[in-house]
Amino acid sequence: MVVCEDNPVSRRVMEAMVLKLGCRVISHADGAEAVRCAMGDVKFDIIFTDIKLPKSTLLPNLMVLTG
Repeated sequence: MVVCEDNPVSRRVMEAMVLKLGCRVISHADGAEAVRCAMGDVKFDIIFTDIKLPKSTLLPNLMVLTG
């Protein structure tokens, strides 16, 4: 799972929740980083993101990732 959240406290809470479920998690602080990660060699089942992020917002991210 990719967690994308600009608030560091919220990001750590989400990471802990995901890890507690037994999932592998990679986290990013901005949308551009998350999109680069999601489009890389490692494939993810879920991208959990904030709606408004530095360097990107939800809609453009979805458009890039879904084609």
